[in-house]
Amino acid sequence: MTAPEHTSKKYQKYARQLLKATPVSLLRETLNDPIRWYEQPDILPEGIPPITDRATVAFLMHGNYRALAEALCLDGKPAESLDYTYLSAAAVARAHQLWRTEKVNNPAVENDIRHGRGTVDAICGLIAVNAWEEAAAFAKSAEPLYYALLTDDDQTAQQITAHLPDTPPKDALRHEVYFTGVIFCKAIFQALLDRDEVKLRNALLTRVMQYRGSMWDYSTVIDRVSIAVTKLAERRKVYGTAPDIAEVPRIYLDANTHASQHLPKMLEN
Repeated sequence: MTAPEHTSKKYQKYARQLLKATPVSLLRETLNDPIRWYEQPDILPEGIPPITDRATVAFLMHGNYRALAEALCLDGKPAESLDYTYLSAAAVARAHQLWRTEKVNNPAVENDIRHGRGTVDAICGLIAVNAWEEAAAFAKSAEPLYYALLTDDDQTAQQITAHLPDTPPKDALRHEVYFTGVIFCKAIFQALLDRDEVKLRNALLTRVMQYRGSMWDYSTVIDRVSIAVTKLAERRKVYGTAPDIAEVPRIYLDANTHASQHLPKMLEN
C-alpha cells in the first residue's frame, strides 16, 4: 500500500487555525478551570452548568489536558505533550472510577461516561506513554479486547476479534471521524494477532486514510490507536509497523518515555 504523505494539508490547516484560536499559552492559563469552578462555584462563568461532583471535574479536565497535548504537538513540541496525553487518559479512567461510586450530577457527562466516550482513546493514550499497568487496569472494566491484548491473552482477543464486523454498519461509518472504536479496527487486530507485519502496516495505513478523509476541523492530531497497536505488536516481536506520519510523533514510540506528572490530589483521593 502506498504510504500517505507525512503531513497532510488538512493537518497543516488545522494547526494554523487551532493555534490561532487557542494558543498554547491560553490553554495553559485555563487548564485547571474545572477544578477552580468546582472549589469556588461563585466564580463559575455564566452559562456553564454547576460542577458539583468529581467525576465531572475529571471528565472536563480530560478535555483540557487533551487539548493542551494536541496543541503542543501542533506547535512542534511533542515531547512536552507526553505528560498531558497521560493526564488526559488518566482523567478518563478516574472519571469512570468515580462514576461507579459517586453520583454524577451533570447529565451530559454522565451520558458520556455511561456510553464509554473516550474509553479506547484513553486506553491507547496510557499505552502510548508506557503506563501499561494503568492501561490494563482501566481496560479490564472498560474494553475487553484491549484488556486481552494487554494481558497477552491472545486466545480471548481472537475470539472477540472474530465477532467484530468485517465492515462496520453504514450508520457508524457515516457519523465517525476518528475511527478509534474497535468496531472499525478488525483488520488491524487480526493482523496483530496473526503477527503479520505487512498486513498490520497496511491495515494501520488504511485507517489513517479513513480519518484523514474527515473534515479538517475534526483532524486527528495524535493517533493514539496506531501508537498503541504498534507497541502491542512489538510486545509480540512484530516491528516496523508504525505509520511514518505527523500524527504518530516518534517520541511516542519510545519504550522508555514516561509521564512525569500526576492527577491533582483532589481527583486522586
